[in-house]
Formats: sequence, structure tokens, C-alpha cells
Amino acid sequence: MKRKTKNNKNAKFTRLVLIYFSILCILAVMIAYGVYYLFKVNTNDLPSPSELINYQIALPSKVYDCRGELIHTFATEQRALIKYRDLPQHLKDAITSTEDGNFYTHFGIDLMGTVRAAITNLKRGSASQGASTLSQQLSRNLFLSHERSWIRKIKEAMVTLLIEKEFSKEEIMEIYFNKVYIGEGVYGVGRAADYYFGKSVSDLTIAEAATLVGMLQRPNYFNPRSNNQRTRERRNLVIWRMYKTNKITKKEYERERNSDLICVDRNYDDLNSFYLYYIGNEVAKKYGKKALYEDGLSIHLTLDWDLTQYADSLLNMQLTKIEDELDYEIRYSNYEPETTDIKTPYLQGGVFLIDAHTGHVKTMIGGRNFKHSKLNRIMQSRRQVGSSIKPIIYTAALEKGYTTATVIRDDDFKIRMFGWDRIPHLEDAPDSLLANQAYVDSLKKLEKKYLYSPSNYTKTQGGYMTLRKAVRNSFNIYAVKTMYDIGKVTVAKKADMFGLKVPPYYSSALGTPELKPVDMISAYTAFPNQGRRVKPIYIDKVYDKYGNILESSTTETVQVCEPDVAYLMTDLMKSVTKPGGTAGSSFSSPENREIYPWESAGKTGTTDDYKDAWFIGMNGKYVLGVWTGFDNYSALSGDSLTVRFDSLGHKVNGIGHGIGGGKACAPIASRILSRLIVNDNDGKMPPANDARYSFKRPENIVEEYIDPETGFRTLNKANGTKEVFSTRLRLPELQRPGLRYNFPPRYRYDDPNPLIVDELNN
Repeated sequence: MKRKTKNNKNAKFTRLVLIYFSILCILAVMIAYGVYYLFKVNTNDLPSPSELINYQIALPSKVYDCRGELIHTFATEQRALIKYRDLPQHLKDAITSTEDGNFYTHFGIDLMGTVRAAITNLKRGSASQGASTLSQQLSRNLFLSHERSWIRKIKEAMVTLLIEKEFSKEEIMEIYFNKVYIGEGVYGVGRAADYYFGKSVSDLTIAEAATLVGMLQRPNYFNPRSNNQRTRERRNLVIWRMYKTNKITKKEYERERNSDLICVDRNYDDLNSFYLYYIGNEVAKKYGKKALYEDGLSIHLTLDWDLTQYADSLLNMQLTKIEDELDYEIRYSNYEPETTDIKTPYLQGGVFLIDAHTGHVKTMIGGRNFKHSKLNRIMQSRRQVGSSIKPIIYTAALEKGYTTATVIRDDDFKIRMFGWDRIPHLEDAPDSLLANQAYVDSLKKLEKKYLYSPSNYTKTQGGYMTLRKAVRNSFNIYAVKTMYDIGKVTVAKKADMFGLKVPPYYSSALGTPELKPVDMISAYTAFPNQGRRVKPIYIDKVYDKYGNILESSTTETVQVCEPDVAYLMTDLMKSVTKPGGTAGSSFSSPENREIYPWESAGKTGTTDDYKDAWFIGMNGKYVLGVWTGFDNYSALSGDSLTVRFDSLGHKVNGIGHGIGGGKACAPIASRILSRLIVNDNDGKMPPANDARYSFKRPENIVEEYIDPETGFRTLNKANGTKEVFSTRLRLPELQRPGLRYNFPPRYRYDDPNPLIVDELNN
């Protein structure tokens, strides 16, 4: 009877167990289904294993100058990738001691660490202790947000397990160190090591490694530049943990915790942002913006970074000097350097320097401050070129039979402008109207409007002069008469070969065309390059992140004249930089000869009202252009410049009367060219006769003595002047009785009255 009761109790217990087990199974199924449904709804955006394997960190494109110096990075995140093998052991020890002590043993989630953190938080009554492993932090940084929710934590756990499955521990740490943010726009320890300490990651000391690891918790808060003491305390905490986990010795602990925390100055300063902005746009056009900012391109420029900083400084100093001398009320110094995107009413300027043989652009400065204005005045603005156009005209003239000794009389020259034939003239007026003085005065005023009379920069006339003297002193009337003689269309066609669009008007001889400075300066590369104009090159080579070359520059040239013509024109321009030339003091004074002892040539340029000033100089290898003027293309208004008059009674406006290219631009040219030559030669000055910087003389160039007044060849060397000619071209006749002047082929006049031509004439 008792046995039966016992069996019944056992059966009843078994049934209860089965019932509860069934209920638990049903609950388990329901929970599993709920979790499955929760995952299905909220984890559709989790990465697949293939996405994890193929995940690529965005890499910046690095920009190097012509000597291989890293000068800039284009990046959404400033980063430099490193390999696990490049990580010093103490950096790996610092991160594991501080962030994840069981990194090499857990499966992605540190259960024991989580329990310890929970207990600690319960004791403290706060959630101050974290337990995220490096794998969890990586999953959150790579694919997830930083929101605080259970859904995000579930996603994080799943991604963490995927990461642990697909990657080794070494790969996880490598990706982690490349991904982390370390303040001031810096990502990854590779970039951070250089940015904060000026060294590669493999050269970090224990203290420096501890500093970077300590910054990971709160990068901006523990920034060594903004709060050195706070960051040092955080660093020493990391060093202490390394010591407590036996990663470093007590001796190392004491030494490193007492070391100074010193950061290098910020690098990658964009002093020449005009150049970098330009090439950034060019690369983006060719390869896309994503490639520029994320694909890790290596962009090697033709730019000389040291020279550019030097030229930028000289340009600002020179323009500030002009502002002070002319007592401008609006000056560059009135505006804070960090002010962005403003109109710049102050005096502006630009510099462009190009290798005449290769086309490599060594510097391009488009203004005084890129932050103030992104307008690149060298590449984008169109400015009147003034007398810098004259070598183009004289090149055409040499081809038409002129020589360096051709003589033209520099005197009155009047041009009837378009519309002259449609207005009433005094000579046609009836006598009855000529008696009316008001009518006569009105006709004279109308005729004057349609009658253009060119004048020289000095407002004086030079009389009979050779082409060399006209070039040396930049006489305007000689240029206009030359254009009249050889034809306006001839000049326009020759200018087109130089890459310049010059309208066939007589006023073009004085530089009225508005051209881009880059085109005007590049045109001069034909002179030291045996008549071959070279196309500017800004980017030498581009590599992808694997080191494969994507592009390599090729020099492109256009033959615009024969080598002997180019040499003759260059030799004429050598007079400009010698004593007596419009840029003579900038190159030939004793002081400047010490700075720049090599051969030089060039041409100044100044426009009406002194609105634009130019100097384009060169040696046998380089061509340099300096321009200055105002953005509004007009003379300064009375409220922005103290009104004054010079000794000739001219109102000072524009840049300032008398402040032409020779005074405004040339003074810094010799110094910039000298700096580049010294840079070319590893900081040393080569001899003055170095063939690289001398003008190459063709074999058919000869020297003859001429009479400097008449322009004819002379056998009297004592009273003659040595001049250069080409045996392929016309040589002046020998002086003999009956010959007055060595006039050009088509230029003849004995009429004492002023020469008058029509603008319609060719």
C-alpha cells in the first residue's frame, strides 16, 4: 500500500517536470523567435562577412613637392596607414593594458571583464567602468553608431563576433590603430605620431605611445597642445597600468612618467593654397573627388615648396612697402590674416615661375592671402599687360627684316580711330561756321576724341633710336610705329603662336589687351628655349595607393620662332636688367649682383593710370613673372588714397604715378630666382657662368660694331657699339656717305609733319 502511494507520487512529480519542461521549452521557443524577429527587423544593415573582409579605410592623398617633401594631404580624415609589424611593442602593450587586458584570449567579448566592470559599477553606484573590447570598439567605429540602446548593443555583439571570425588578432589591432580618432582631425596612430611628435610610429617612445593611447578616451579633452598638464596625468596613468601589468620595468616606469611631454609645431601649413587648390581641382576632375580624398593617391608636384614660401613673403613685403610709401588708407594690414572670403580692396599681386625647358611650374601665387580671397589672379584674372607685350611685337619685326640696330624716330604719331570718317571735320567746315569759336572748339574736341596719339611712359620723346634702346627704355612710340610698319595682322598672328589672343589694333602695341598672367608669362619661355614655347606643368606624377603610376608629365612645346630670333630678342631684353634699363637696379646694382650673379633678361610693363605693373624676367633655365594691381581694375577713389600730384603735374592714382613694373615688381625678382638656383644646387651658389643658367647662343649669331646713332655697321670700333645679329637674317649696311639712318625695310619718311595713320590700315 505504501509502495503504491510512493509510485503515484513519483508519477505525479514526473508529470509536473514534463509540464514545466514543456512550458520552458515553449517559452524558450517564444524567446528565440522573439530574438530572431528582433534581429531580423533591426539587423538587416549588419555587414556581411565579405563586407568585413573587403572593408577599406579611407586614405588621404599625399602631395609632395619637387624634392619629395610631404607638403599637404587631401583627406576627409587625416590618416597614414601602418602595418601591424610597424607597431612598437610598447604601443601594443599600452593599448592592451589600458583598454583590453584579455585581447589575445577572448572571443571578442570579455565575459570576465564585463562581470568585473558590472561589480565595480554597482559598488560605485555609477557606470564609470567600461568593458568594451578592442573588437567591440572596432565594430562600433567601423559599422555602427554611438547611440546608447539595447538594439545597438545587440548589433555590436553580432558584428564583433563576425570580426573575430574573419580576422586574426593582429589584423584587428592593425585596423583598430588605423581607424581611431586622435584629435584635431587626425585619424590613426601613423598620422598622429607624425602630427604630434614629428616621427614615425615605430620610433615612438614609451611615454609618447602612452600619450596617444591615453588620448583615445577623450581626444580633444586630452589634447597635449591645449592642456599639457591634463594630458600628462592621463599619460602617466597609462604608464602606471603598463607597469602594473608587467609590460615595463620599474626603472622604465619611473623614467617615462617623469619625461617631458613635448609636441612638435603643427605641420602641413597651406601657405601656398592657391597652388594646392588648383591641383586639387585638377585631380578631382580627372579621377573624381572620392579618389582625391579617400583613395590614397600620391601626387608629386613640380612645385618648389621652400621657394614658394620665400616668394610669398617677399611679395607681401614689397607690396606693403608700396602701401607705406604711397600712404594708402586701405592696406593689407587692415585685415586680420584669418579673415575668410572677403573683397580685397588693398593692393594685390601674384608670382609665377616656370622652367622654360620642361614646363615645370616652380611656384604660383595667386594673391596675398588665400583665406581672404580664393580668386587666383595668376590663373583666372585678365589684366592689361602693358609693355610686357612688346617682345612679341619685336619678335615678329625681327622676322620681317628688323635688326637689333634698326632705327625709328620716336616722335609724334597720331592714329585716326574707328568712326573718324563719320564725324564733321574743321577742314570741311564752311567759312561761315569757322567764324564761330564755340563751333570750332566743339569740332576740335570731337576730333581729339577720335584721334589717338601714343606717348611714352616718361611723357617725353626720344628722337632717333635703335631697337635696343627702345627695348631697354620701353619706348611706346617705337612699338606702335613698328606695328604700323609690319602690320597689325602680322602681330596678331605671331601673338597667337605665343599662346596670346591680341586684337589687331595699334593700341595693342602698348599692352591694352587683357590676358591671363599665366599665359603672358608662359609666352616668354620661347626666348630662353630656342624659340619653343612650353606648356606649363603643375603635376609631375600621380601614383595610386599600391604604387602604380597613373600619370606622368610630358613636356609639350610649340615652335614660335627660330632659335636665332629667340636669342636676338633675349639679348635685347638683357639690356633691361643692365644699368640704364627699366629693371637695371634690381639686377645690376652692386648689392643685387652679389645676390644674383648669373645672366638675366626681362621686360617691365605698366598700363595707363598705373593700374597694372609687371616684370617678366628670365635666365637660361627659368622664366619668372611678377604682377601687381587692384582687383577692381580701376584707379583708387579719393577716399581710399590720399590725393597727390607728382612733379609733372600728374594725379597719383592707380598703383601710383611713377610706380611701374621696374619699381613695383622687379625688385623681388632677382631674389626669387636666386633662391631657386640655390635650391637647385643643394644650398650652394653655382658660378656666375654656369651653363644651365646662361642663354644658349646659336652658331649663326655674330657680333658687329654699329654706330649707336645711325644704326649702321661701322669699322670704327673706337666710336662703335658691339651689337649681335644673325647671319641668316638681314644685317645692317656698312656706314658710308649718303646714308642717314638704318630705317626698317618699309619705313620711310622725310615729311617734317607728324605721321598720321588710320586704325583701319594694315
